[in-house]
Amino acid sequence: MGKKYERALLLCPEKYSLSNTLNDILSGLSEEVRSEDIRSAISSTDTRLNSQMFRFPHSVRKRWENHFLGKVNGRILQLVDSFQPDLVMVYNSLFMVPETCAAIKKKSKLVFFMGDSPFYTPEQLLPCLPASC
Repeated sequence: MGKKYERALLLCPEKYSLSNTLNDILSGLSEEVRSEDIRSAISSTDTRLNSQMFRFPHSVRKRWENHFLGKVNGRILQLVDSFQPDLVMVYNSLFMVPETCAAIKKKSKLVFFMGDSPFYTPEQLLPCLPASC
C-alpha cells in the first residue's frame, strides 16, 4: 500500500504514550510526519491561570478566554501554515475553536481522536443503592 498523504501533522501532548503510537500510525499513512505538543508551547503561568479562571466573574473569564484561546489557536494556525500538512490529527480538542477548525479544513483533512469516553463511569464512583449495599 502506498502512502496516502504527503505530510501529516499530529497535535498531541508528548507526555502521553499514545503520542508515539499515533505518530507510528501516521508514518504508515504519509511520507512525512511532524508531531507537536501545543501544551508545551503554553507558558505554565497561562496554564495555571486558565485552570483557575472559573473562579472569576464572567466578564473577566470571557476576556481571559478570548486572549488565551486566541494565543493557542494562533500558534496552531502558524504550525499548519508553516508545515502545510495534508492531514492534521488532533488528540482531544487542545483548545481549538470552530474558526480554527474551519481554517484548517480549507487546506487539510482534519481528524480528532478522542481519548476519553464520556460513557465510561468506573463502578467505584456509582452511588451505593440501599438494595445493593
